Amino acid sequence: MSDEAAPKTTVGKELLGWIGAALVGVVVYVVLSSFRDASQVPGPDPAPDGGGGAQTPVSTQERLGAPKRSLGLTSVQREDGLEILASYRDDVDLGPGDVLLELEGEPLAPDGAKRLLARLREAASDERFAFTVLRASGETATLELGLLEPGKFEVALAEDMLARCAQYLTASQREDGLWPGYRDPAEASVAVSALALAALAELDPEESVDAAREAALFALRERQAEDGGVAEAQDPLSHRVYANALLLRGVADDPAHEDLKEAVRDWLVTAQLQETPPPWCGEVARGEPAGVGPYDYRYGGWSYYGTYRPNGRLRADLSTAHFALMGLARAGLDPESPAWQRALMFLELTQNLTLLGEGEEEPRYRDGGFAFHPRNSKAGDDAVDDLIVYRSYGSATADGLASLLAVEGRDYRAHTAPELPELSARCRAALLWLARNYSLTGNPGFPSESQFTWTQGIYFYYLAGLSEALHRAGVWEVRAQDGTQHVWAAELIRTLFNELGREQAPFANGSSLMHEDNGVIATAFAVFALSAARDRLRVGAGASLGADARPPRPLPLYTRPATDAVGRGRLVFQQGGCKACHLDGGGGNAPSLVGVGDAYDARFRGEAEQRLRAFLEAPTPEAALSPGKPEVCVPAAA
Repeated sequence: MSDEAAPKTTVGKELLGWIGAALVGVVVYVVLSSFRDASQVPGPDPAPDGGGGAQTPVSTQERLGAPKRSLGLTSVQREDGLEILASYRDDVDLGPGDVLLELEGEPLAPDGAKRLLARLREAASDERFAFTVLRASGETATLELGLLEPGKFEVALAEDMLARCAQYLTASQREDGLWPGYRDPAEASVAVSALALAALAELDPEESVDAAREAALFALRERQAEDGGVAEAQDPLSHRVYANALLLRGVADDPAHEDLKEAVRDWLVTAQLQETPPPWCGEVARGEPAGVGPYDYRYGGWSYYGTYRPNGRLRADLSTAHFALMGLARAGLDPESPAWQRALMFLELTQNLTLLGEGEEEPRYRDGGFAFHPRNSKAGDDAVDDLIVYRSYGSATADGLASLLAVEGRDYRAHTAPELPELSARCRAALLWLARNYSLTGNPGFPSESQFTWTQGIYFYYLAGLSEALHRAGVWEVRAQDGTQHVWAAELIRTLFNELGREQAPFANGSSLMHEDNGVIATAFAVFALSAARDRLRVGAGASLGADARPPRPLPLYTRPATDAVGRGRLVFQQGGCKACHLDGGGGNAPSLVGVGDAYDARFRGEAEQRLRAFLEAPTPEAALSPGKPEVCVPAAA
C-alpha cells in the first residue's frame, strides 16, 4: 500500500485556466498522472493471502490484485520472511508476530510476497501449502495450510477496513461539518462533503459516525438554495448535480430529514435536460434560450457545468447521469415519473448496442458496453465503415449498468439463485461486457498506452461502480473469458486490502488525474466498493455470470408512444436511417436538420401538412421531393 508519509516526485500537476470571457466559470483542467519515485516509495504493504507487498521499490501504479482463493492471512514483507499481521483461520495456531520463513523449503525473502501470490493464482482449490514458521516466542514449527473458500474471511476483513475508513473520514471532517475540497484544502467543498456523507451512510451506526453525519447534514442544509438544491455559489465548478445526488444517498431513509430529501429530489428532476429548462437556471433569468429537445443527444442527461443553454458548453455525461439516477432511486422517485424515460433515451444512445456489423467487426459496433456520452469516450474511438464508434470502458459500463437498473426499477441485492435474475437485454449486454473484461487491477477498456492515465486514474471510482452494479444485478461469480471463476466480492475485498495505506488516508491513488490522490475522495469510493462486496458475501450466493455469451442482436432505440406525433416522427427518422448522417451539430455526412421544420412550414404554408403527411406514410426521398423544393428542406433517408 502506498505510504502517505513518503516523499513524492510530481510529474504533472493540475493546470487551471480560464477560456475567454464567454466561458467564464468553465474551468479546464489539464491534469497529468503523478508518479512517485520508485527509489523512495515502498511497495504495496501489507497484502492478504500471506502475500504482503514487497518492500522492494515499485511504482504506486503497480497493483498486486488478489488470487481467486486465499490462505486467510494478512502479512507484511520482512527481511527474513512474511510477518503475520492477522490470521482469520480457526484451524491452525497462527497470530500476529509469527513469521512465515519458508514455503516448501524455499525462503520467503526477499520477494516472498509476490512469489506466494503467484503460486496462489495458479493453485487448485484442494492444494495445500507447507510453511516453516518462526513463532513470536522464538520457536520454529512446520504448518500445512489449505485454501479457504471465497467469502470465508473476507467479510471480517472488509469490516476491519470499513472501520478504518470511518475513523479517517470522521477525523478529516472540519469543525463546520464539511470536508476540504480537492482544489484548495483550506476551503470546504459541498460536493466532496456530500460524497463523504454518502460514504458514512454505508457504514454501520456508531456514535462517531452518527455525529459526523448529523454535523454534515446541518452544514449542507445551510447551503440549501431557494430552488431546493444545495449549492456552492463561490465555486465556478461546484459539481452541483453530484452534490445533490450524493446528498440523497447521505440522507438515506432518515425521517428527520424527509423535507430535505423531497426538496433535493425535486431539484434533481427539474435539473434534468429536457424541453423546459429549470425555472431557477441562469439562462431563464437572463432571458436566453435554454433547454434541449428530444432529438438532442444530451436529452435526458444532466448538465455537468450547470448550464442549460444548448451550446458547446452544455455537457451531459454518463457519470453525472449515474449519480443523479442512483440518488433519485434512493429517494424513492415515483416509478411513473417521466424522468426515468427521459434518462433511458440518454442511456440508450450511450450504450454500444444499436448498430449491426458483420463477422469479426460486429462486436465493435455492439459490444454492450458504455462510452462516456453519446459523442465521446475517454477510451477513444474507432472508425468503422465510415462511422465513429466510441469505445466502451469499465467505469462507464458499470455506471451504465447501475443506471439501467435504476431506470428499470430493478434491485436484486437479495438474489440467491445461480441463474441471472430477470434482466432487460440492455442490462445483460452490459453485464457480459464486464465479464469479458473482468479486472480488479485497473479500469479496463483503455489502450495499453493509457495504463498510467485513465486505467489507473479512475481506479477507486471504477471499483465502487463495479461492486455496486454487480451486487444490484445479483451476481455472485464471474466466469472470465479464460474460463477462470471469480467470486468477485471476495477478490475485490482482498484487492482493496492490498491498496491500504499505512498512515493518514486508508486509500489514495498514485495518480491525480481524477483527484483520487485526495484521501477523502478515494476512501469514500473504497467504502462504496467494500460495503457492496461485503453485503454480497453476507447474502452468500447469487448468479453465475459467464463471458462466453454474445451480446444480443441490435436493439431499437426508445421511442415515444405511437399516439405522440413527435414519437411517430422520431420512429421514421430512426427507421429510415436518417440519424446516421444528419447530426445536430452538422458534423455528419449530411446537413443538420435543426430548424428545418420551421423553414419547411414557412415555404409551403398551404401544402405543408399534406406533403408532410404523405412523407410520414411513405418515408422515401421521392415522397419528400417536389419542383422548387428548397435545399434546406430535404428530409431524405440516408
